[in-house]
Amino acid sequence: MYHIHEPLEKTMYSKEILDYIRNELVHTSHRLGFRGQRCAVWDLKPSLARFVSRLKEKGKVSHGNYETIGKRIQDEFKKNLLLNQDLTPEQLDRVDLWQYGQHYGLPTPLLDWTYSPYIGLFFALNSDGVYDVGEPKKPCVLWVLNIDMVRQINTIISDIVWPKMSAKIKSEELLKQQIPKMEIVGDIDGYNRRIGYQQGFFTRHVFYESFEIWARRIAKEIPHESWGSPLLQKISFFPSDEERSKILLDLNKMNVNSRTLFPDIKGSVAQTCFFIEHPEQHTRGLKIHHMSRNNMKSS
Repeated sequence: MYHIHEPLEKTMYSKEILDYIRNELVHTSHRLGFRGQRCAVWDLKPSLARFVSRLKEKGKVSHGNYETIGKRIQDEFKKNLLLNQDLTPEQLDRVDLWQYGQHYGLPTPLLDWTYSPYIGLFFALNSDGVYDVGEPKKPCVLWVLNIDMVRQINTIISDIVWPKMSAKIKSEELLKQQIPKMEIVGDIDGYNRRIGYQQGFFTRHVFYESFEIWARRIAKEIPHESWGSPLLQKISFFPSDEERSKILLDLNKMNVNSRTLFPDIKGSVAQTCFFIEHPEQHTRGLKIHHMSRNNMKSS
């Protein structure tokens, strides 16, 4: 049996990872989400939590916590969008500001996941600046989230935990802050094209800075609950440069690459660099011929 706050940790050889995905993660009885990270020691923290940590390290935060700093960022972002006329007031009313901002690098409480284990694996291996020169290499990780269990836990929180705790915590707002559900954001607002191409969704971390902290907090309220499947799996692997290239080439044959996952100039640039690094792998796709009007008439 498994507990909410304890990820099932696996370490495997890089050459095994694709077979494991195919045999264990593609066809399951649960709906799963995946997140690839280039470093296995990193927590499941959204960019807002990492941003706040950097501010604290530099002594830039004189007051406020994770939640209040997030509110200040959202208010300032909204003001700048209006000043620059990036969005109209009507558009602002319709858009999810966090989704929209994350597309452009805004620190947000959204942690992005994908429904595809292959896309998750791609991000574990192909993060920006995968390794700087001289940087010691660390194991990569593919996180696996049981979405069905998240929804089950959310139901237990709303139906059992909140009513039980309401005798101690009178304020409904404070109760939901102390023992929050884990919101899954699956509705994409259309302003972030990448999410659609990446088969993505988000978990929204408003009151706790990481998924692990939330899980430990929730486990205190339902400690007797054990589960037949883990809420989280953490699959670590340590690819050599040769193994990393081989897996990325295999993923490219599945059409999982920078060009398809980043449908913009950044993706075109990244895929160009990939093919320069692997010249033997140039695509043999459709060739575009520019025909003159005379050629068109003669044909």
